[in-house]
Amino acid sequence: MIAKCPVCDRTFTKFQHFKRHQRAQNAGEDSNDGRGLGEREGPRDEVANLMVLDDLAASAPLPLSETTWSRLTNQAGNESQHWLSGPEMQSDLDLGAGQRGVTTLPGLQTFGTFDPQSLLAGLAAHIPSSLDISDREPSLDTTQLKRDRIASLWPARPCRVPPMMSTLWRDIASSTDRNLFSQAPSYKANFLAEIPQTGHLPALLEKLRPLTRFISSSRCTCLTLGPFSEHTTSSLDGTFYASGSLQQEKSEELCRACSSYFELLSLGLEQYKRKFNPVFPVIHLPTFCLDDTPFTLLCVICLLGLTYVNTQEAATLGSKAFSFVLERVYSDIVANSFAEITPEQRMCMFATSGLMSALFILNGGTSCPDQMRLLYINTLTAARQHGLFNTGANTKLSQLFKDAPEEDGQWIAWSRIESTKRTILLLILVDAWFSDHFSTGPIVCTGNINAFLPCNAMLFQATTASEWTRLMKPSSETAHPSFSLFYGEEELPDLQEPVEHLSMNVVLISALLRIQGSHRTYLSICDNETLSRNHYFPWNCFALEEKARKDANLLLRIMEVYGTPMDKISSNCLVTWNWMGIMLTTDCCLLEEAAGRNGVEAAKNAIPKVRIWSQTPAARRACLHAAQAFRATSRRRTQDGGSFSASKHLFSAAIVLALYLLVSPLKENDNNSGCVKRFELLDEVDWSSLGTRGLSADVDQLSSSETGNAAADFIRLGGPVSIRNERCLGGLRSAQRVLLDFASLLDDMKKWRIGDYSRLLYVLCESLGDLCVVDEPFVRGVGGTVR
Repeated sequence: MIAKCPVCDRTFTKFQHFKRHQRAQNAGEDSNDGRGLGEREGPRDEVANLMVLDDLAASAPLPLSETTWSRLTNQAGNESQHWLSGPEMQSDLDLGAGQRGVTTLPGLQTFGTFDPQSLLAGLAAHIPSSLDISDREPSLDTTQLKRDRIASLWPARPCRVPPMMSTLWRDIASSTDRNLFSQAPSYKANFLAEIPQTGHLPALLEKLRPLTRFISSSRCTCLTLGPFSEHTTSSLDGTFYASGSLQQEKSEELCRACSSYFELLSLGLEQYKRKFNPVFPVIHLPTFCLDDTPFTLLCVICLLGLTYVNTQEAATLGSKAFSFVLERVYSDIVANSFAEITPEQRMCMFATSGLMSALFILNGGTSCPDQMRLLYINTLTAARQHGLFNTGANTKLSQLFKDAPEEDGQWIAWSRIESTKRTILLLILVDAWFSDHFSTGPIVCTGNINAFLPCNAMLFQATTASEWTRLMKPSSETAHPSFSLFYGEEELPDLQEPVEHLSMNVVLISALLRIQGSHRTYLSICDNETLSRNHYFPWNCFALEEKARKDANLLLRIMEVYGTPMDKISSNCLVTWNWMGIMLTTDCCLLEEAAGRNGVEAAKNAIPKVRIWSQTPAARRACLHAAQAFRATSRRRTQDGGSFSASKHLFSAAIVLALYLLVSPLKENDNNSGCVKRFELLDEVDWSSLGTRGLSADVDQLSSSETGNAAADFIRLGGPVSIRNERCLGGLRSAQRVLLDFASLLDDMKKWRIGDYSRLLYVLCESLGDLCVVDEPFVRGVGGTVR
């Protein structure tokens, strides 16, 4: 077989030689080399070659006129005839053409006139169409290759999840789930509202099996039993069904250890419904289904209820299960805070973490403190970055659930929105407690808090849509109050009667967070000389900063708006408000140091500083706030419920009043005179008439004349005091009596006595004389207050 090349007219006797020659023509390969250019050079070199061709094409001159072209052609032809003439040159070109395929280029096949147009046309004919220079496509494609290569060299960026607050309310209202925390699209039996006192629930038993197995550990003998799926029918959404006889069969499958633990967990679930949820109602019980509840949330609920079961078995179970549940809650927060999950799942995750924090608080704050601190930081940081504490209170929430077509749909949408609001408020309460417990600044941006308050508790407890509609109609206009604490632009809404405890508590705690933030920001950076010059009370240091200067006005504004509701709602609200006043007038760290927090030597060094503070109007106002906190707690009612921070605030109030009496002796003439008028610290105080006395450097505080207002005169001038109409002589004995009175109040708080503060007060009462070395008159019991 003889093959002839149509380009160079060469003939080949073997077909494989002809094909190799063709490949050489197309790829620019030496015909005597068995490898092509594409094989010899890598893809990177090929791309580089294409880029060179692209640059050459881009730098080609613009088309010229025919006259110019003819002139250049003639000149080029003359030069080619001069240089390319003679038989030797002809043979060399023939040889070169045979080796390198030069004759394939038009204009060099013959030794005539050099034709540049023909040369460019020949080049274009042998370049692939995708890289055609004449169309400029090679430039575009090669540029795209370069851009793709640059993009591939950048480090991978994690998937960015935008803050959820911008669409949160609309997403929650339009969800198909009946409850925010149990993703059930249709109605099911409400196990939490109707949980039996005895017996096992199949779905609950199945969900809690991993927890009971972990707690029982080596004592469990039911690990080798067959799975429950042999006896239980489950639907695709994870709902379990079982008959009564089958339920008994499942109960018999449990070993003794797992059975006892499961009974305790069932009891904890019941106690959560009866004791904890009424105080901090986050979960909407009428629509809450255990079947579709996440495992971690269910475990936290059961352990919260167990804190109300005062038995050794319950305490043992709670301590064993705490680390197991904490690990899973923390893993969920780390993995899903910014993952692509639904808003309902993310809010459920935040609620689980908030309830886990509440469990830590109720346990006294001693279980796994380092791990809990990490959970607190990650949870509040993620919630802040998602914008949950600036909720866009201008949003019309009523319109969102009213768009639902049916009455039942409106009720369900409203309940999801309400649970979302309460979850956000729960996180604010958690931040207040943890920032105080760990002595850090709050994570919430306290000057930008803007949130919805919960609706009336009766609406949240309505068991049917018709009952909810009947209760909703009278309050539809103000069903979703909101508040904001922007500096200088505080908005405190009028709360409908009856005012819910959670609403009032959140407003107070949010304001307290703002003051705590000022404490950590401005007071902690002051040196000892500055603190001494300002007599160791915060508001004088706050006066140096414009924003912190407005905290005192916020304190008075809250009492002006909510004075009457606070007295009616709960004693805890008044305790919190008075604690805010103490924080503005007292360096609490100094008083704790004087009470022995850092040892005897530190206490001895702190006592002279406390004496300087005690001679100021701010100290006397702090004593008034401390005594009023005692008065509010002594009038505590059963329905007042509990508070995360009430016991700590009451303990600190005891330290303030006791140390004030300890270091403030009466003058000798006042002590011997029985006719001196005493100020009763536990009398009711008209705070509006006091104004900012003790909170600012008012001119009238320098006056020595009396005003007729006993509380105002005490703050300005000082003088002897009494508690329960018993004269306080001051000194050690008066301080000890105050500590004992406060300790007895803490004993009465029972479940909400978070931390062993009452025991600390008893011990401090015994050792106060040894801890605080003061002058001899104090030890003999002579003392009081000074002007």
